[in-house]
Amino acid sequence: MRKFFNCVLSILVSMTMISSLQSPALLLAQEEETEEVQEEVEELVEDTKEEVSEEEVIEEETNEEETNEEEIEQENATTGEITDYDSLEKAAVAFRDILKDRNKTKGVRFPSSTSGFNESLFDSIVFQHTGNAYEGDALKSQFHCIEKSIIEENGYVTVGLNTYHAGTTKVQDLRVKTEIEDIIYENDLDEISAYDAIKKAYDIICDMTSLDTNHVSLCANDPEYHNSFNSEFDSKWTAHTAYAAVEQQKAVGEGIAALVYDMLLESGIDCRIVHGNMNGAHAWNIVYLNGNYYHLDASLDAANKKAGKPYEYFLKGSKAMVDRTISDSYIGGYAISTKDYIASQYGENDIVEQKTVGTISYILLGKGLLTISGSGALTSNPIVNKTMVEKVVIEEGITSIPDSFFDGFKCVEEVVLPASVQSIGNNVFVSSPRYTVKPNSYALQYVKNNHYSYFIDCAHTLVAHAKVEPTCTEKGYEKYWTCKTCSQYFSDSMGKNIIPQPIHIDALGHNVVNWTILKEPTCTDLGEKRGSCTRCSVVQTLAMDKLAHTLIETKRVEPTCTKDGQREYWTCSVCSKMFSNKYATKEITSVVTIPKTGHTAVVDKRVEPTCTETGLSEGSHCSKCNEILIPQNSIDALGHLWDEGVEMDDGTILFTCKRNASHTRSELAPVSGEEVLQGYSLSLYGNIGIKFYLSLKNENAYVEFKLPNGTVQRVSVKDADVDSVSGKGYYVFTCFVSAKETTDPIQAQVHYDNGECGPVYTYTVEDYAKYLLANSNKYSAQAVNIAKNMMTYGRYAQEYFGYHTNALPSVVNPLEDINLDAYTYQLVDNNKDVDFVGARLILTTRPGLKLYFKGDASFKVNQEAAYCTKEGNYTVVTIYDIYNMKEMFNIDTDNFHLSYGIFSYGKQALQTLNTSLKNLIKAMDLYNRSISD
Repeated sequence: MRKFFNCVLSILVSMTMISSLQSPALLLAQEEETEEVQEEVEELVEDTKEEVSEEEVIEEETNEEETNEEEIEQENATTGEITDYDSLEKAAVAFRDILKDRNKTKGVRFPSSTSGFNESLFDSIVFQHTGNAYEGDALKSQFHCIEKSIIEENGYVTVGLNTYHAGTTKVQDLRVKTEIEDIIYENDLDEISAYDAIKKAYDIICDMTSLDTNHVSLCANDPEYHNSFNSEFDSKWTAHTAYAAVEQQKAVGEGIAALVYDMLLESGIDCRIVHGNMNGAHAWNIVYLNGNYYHLDASLDAANKKAGKPYEYFLKGSKAMVDRTISDSYIGGYAISTKDYIASQYGENDIVEQKTVGTISYILLGKGLLTISGSGALTSNPIVNKTMVEKVVIEEGITSIPDSFFDGFKCVEEVVLPASVQSIGNNVFVSSPRYTVKPNSYALQYVKNNHYSYFIDCAHTLVAHAKVEPTCTEKGYEKYWTCKTCSQYFSDSMGKNIIPQPIHIDALGHNVVNWTILKEPTCTDLGEKRGSCTRCSVVQTLAMDKLAHTLIETKRVEPTCTKDGQREYWTCSVCSKMFSNKYATKEITSVVTIPKTGHTAVVDKRVEPTCTETGLSEGSHCSKCNEILIPQNSIDALGHLWDEGVEMDDGTILFTCKRNASHTRSELAPVSGEEVLQGYSLSLYGNIGIKFYLSLKNENAYVEFKLPNGTVQRVSVKDADVDSVSGKGYYVFTCFVSAKETTDPIQAQVHYDNGECGPVYTYTVEDYAKYLLANSNKYSAQAVNIAKNMMTYGRYAQEYFGYHTNALPSVVNPLEDINLDAYTYQLVDNNKDVDFVGARLILTTRPGLKLYFKGDASFKVNQEAAYCTKEGNYTVVTIYDIYNMKEMFNIDTDNFHLSYGIFSYGKQALQTLNTSLKNLIKAMDLYNRSISD
């Protein structure tokens, strides 16, 4: 299997090579290779022979936690940590953390009691509703089939986590926590009123989730389903967790209820997960608001919201939830309102709704009384708050009731009909068997004919049931009577007061007195007390609530343009914990920063240079803090732009500046055989260079170019291009330079065949770029853009190579962020004899590539400007004179294919920590785009 080494990096500054290798493995060269490079490549290959491929390394890093998990478990299994506690209660709290950490290698030990280990009490503390969003009910939603290892010996109980099956991983739990914190922060749920926070959180959850009907039938008590577990994490239970609601945006009722639980508790609002039955197992929430708990069922209301319908289960009282039964273990001790939250906001005689439909008037009062008056037949029921209605009084004048008139009125207990009603439709009284109707003679006959036995006027044969007194743990019942004929329940011996069921008396609960404080509570630790019941002598050891934190506020700091601010927070002076609100309901581990606002830029206008005076580039400053954002750099004076000149009588030529006619100069007219420099231009076709336009009469001459680094280029008249400007013919001699040499002065001198030399002309690529930009109205927008991007490319090449950094180009375009993912190299390697080792980038007037391969092969390349050579133990494919830097080249041999380009190299360079290299790649992209348009 081939091994790819991320490409080899060796930087050639100017025309020579740096011998040191850098990482990642990218090679950047200016021109020729040396033996040093070959040795460096050889050394890197040797160092990496035993390494795995890049893809394998990435996979190994991604799965690091999973790959080490078994080893860690095996190691800890032999050195498991058992921590001692002095009470069952403290040990249970510690075991809760073990369960949260999913750490099977730890356990707890504590003194055993005379009656043995109370596992029920232990579990109740582990899953105690602590107010922490990720404990209590939320923890129950994560785990199913928890098996503990329990050892009782030598007066101690040792409890460990033997087996568990979780619906989420720790990483998934962290994702849920992060997502919830982001939602709370973005919507200020912990800063607004309790009602607004509940409503906004409910809206968000109903928007983002839907009920997962594929998993709704799964039940935690289904033995057959539990037997299917085969690992500690089982994705079949994920649908029961908040993670499914957040990540998959679909979960069963328990999963969506867990998300409501987490989000509201994190916002400082008490909430519980409630389980029960609604045509099968179901879960929802109760939430505390203004002294009472109310029902929430976001799993069902999510569909209502998406369909544009009103919520049916938002802040509902218990009377409105008749479509389900609730497990007693989830409502004991909670004051759940019988009425909806909207009803609790009204006084008994306040009007909640008042509607008129034709000749019929409807008035709903806060005490739940709906009065219907008027004349004629009822047609439709316009009342919105149906579950508020407990009693309906239909007054004289109403003649008929249509089909299903009371549908949705779940809490009605009594309907009073007038004698004027002479027609009752189908299913009027069917929707709720709890109705007690006081009918007129027509209604009585109607219900008898339709076999509605609970309406029949029965003589009642009553049987008495004795009162059952409650105990500490068992509920009792008041005395009641039942009718042998109609099975109605009555609270009196005369059969006058019908009740829906026997009136139960709540269990008394233990009357524990003589409490002894075993441990005083603090703001971070529970206390502990012990007492005995006066009725049943049960001894109870209970946890005592933590004390309130002593909070010190740290004020909010507003952000500035350049500095982050911070949100206000509170610190406990006792335990030093930090909280995001003054109620200490949400602990934070660090200060929440407010991102800096950033500058508001104002443009400082460009000042154009003249022939003799410097100008200023466009810049900007912040209007808020006056910081200079883009400095106005000095722009060199343009210099004179002379015309072709006029020959004067005295044998001189008078030149006039085209920019300012008051500027003139004189030169001697040329004699026969001498050259005349007519002007310059810039190469704008992917290569970088200056063109010298000369009038020459000697066809055997040549032009010699010299650069400051000593490089000499010669171009003969015979090899020069010929161009016509304004009807005159000129020889065009071009000196090509690399990107970093754009500010280097180029010396040009004509050499004649008789050994004589002409004058020396000195010019730079930057000189002509400035001229072109100063006269942009005479040139195409593309030419102007190419010139600016050429100078940008040159500037960052100079900075990268540290070359003449005191003479950087002054006119550049700003760099842009780029994404080169589309140029990721593609490799198909089925040839065991060939390995792709790395790549080298060559920066000359046009860039090139060198690709290094281990092994002998005959490569085919889809590029004419390419050749293959042998360098030591490597086969090297060189692709030179690349015009389009975005082109991908195909290098093939038998069963081997590599697709690679300039920006395949650039993509890897952008992933390095080398800022100057990244800037160079971005500048190359700007330049390439301008010459490709």
